Amino acid sequence: MPHNKNSDSKSNRRFWVALNQVEGMDPIIFYRLVEQYGSPEQVWAAPEKKLASEWKAGPSVLKFLIDLRKREDGSEELNRAADAGFRVLVFTDQDYPKPLRGIPAPPPVLYMRGEWLPEDERSVAMVGTRECNGYGRRIATDIARDMASRKYTIVSGLAFGIDAEAHRSALEAGGRTVAVKAVGLDNNYPAAHKELSDEIAASGAVISEFPLKMKAGDKWNFHRRNRIISSLSRGTLVVQARKRSGSLITAAHAVEQSRPVFAVPGDVLSPLTRGCHWLIRHGAHLVESAADILEIFGESGGQSEIDFNQPQLEGIQKEIFEVLRNGPTGFDEICARLGITAQEAASALMMLELKGNARQLPGKLYEAL
Repeated sequence: MPHNKNSDSKSNRRFWVALNQVEGMDPIIFYRLVEQYGSPEQVWAAPEKKLASEWKAGPSVLKFLIDLRKREDGSEELNRAADAGFRVLVFTDQDYPKPLRGIPAPPPVLYMRGEWLPEDERSVAMVGTRECNGYGRRIATDIARDMASRKYTIVSGLAFGIDAEAHRSALEAGGRTVAVKAVGLDNNYPAAHKELSDEIAASGAVISEFPLKMKAGDKWNFHRRNRIISSLSRGTLVVQARKRSGSLITAAHAVEQSRPVFAVPGDVLSPLTRGCHWLIRHGAHLVESAADILEIFGESGGQSEIDFNQPQLEGIQKEIFEVLRNGPTGFDEICARLGITAQEAASALMMLELKGNARQLPGKLYEAL
């Protein structure tokens, strides 16, 4: 198990990058393999016969991994990113964005133009339809401008419509904004937003979890993009959205991540607002202005609803964390109290250490962080 996140990052980060490059390697598969083999380096270096006999992630992913490791080992991708002026962060890096650490299956690797700052944790996501009308543009502009003037970072997806209005309004207000892409960072998608992307990177950050050269086309990449948008933010605002839209998927991720969801009401006859009305009927906060969001965030003196230091864990990891919160606990005692096998405990403890939620002490004791 890794005990020092900094040394782990320095020595093994190229294998994180390499494994993340494998076609079909989503974060769930990535961490499942890391639990199975011990580290990204051990997955990458395992003999082909061993992989073939033990592989649990689908034959096509295995084929892509074997083919890729014949050509490169992650260092080439790191060099390509450096040549393009991009930063590459892996999960074990100290400056990996804290809001992403506690979500289920966080991105193993992030590519970044610009910089994510600690103050960006004071943020709100703004999403909506690409087909927004004048009403939607005005609401998005007003709220983004007002939130930015209150030092909130605006997070969105660089798409046409509401996303672009939110980014531009934050920039015009002199605030920070973060764009999350569903393609490789070197892919100017959408092409019409290249200048906007440059402006965002100059006073915020443009982020992607996808390797370089990744193109648009797979709708699941947009779903993955949406979960990052919601998880980087204290809450998600949907300005205008159809009943079936990516914006509602972003809102669903926010709910799963225990972030509040806000929605702007509109014309009951317009299909562009039906998604917002559906969200409101199912518990989203009705929002007419930035003041409504600030009130829910406790801006008048209370605390924000989101505490990024509170890890969001599931299954055995959550059960072990709750045990460790009562004080340092021995490995055998963890197994006995929870009725789990040594292998299950070891795998879960390794992931808790990777996430920075636990550490090992002398004498095979573990404590929560």
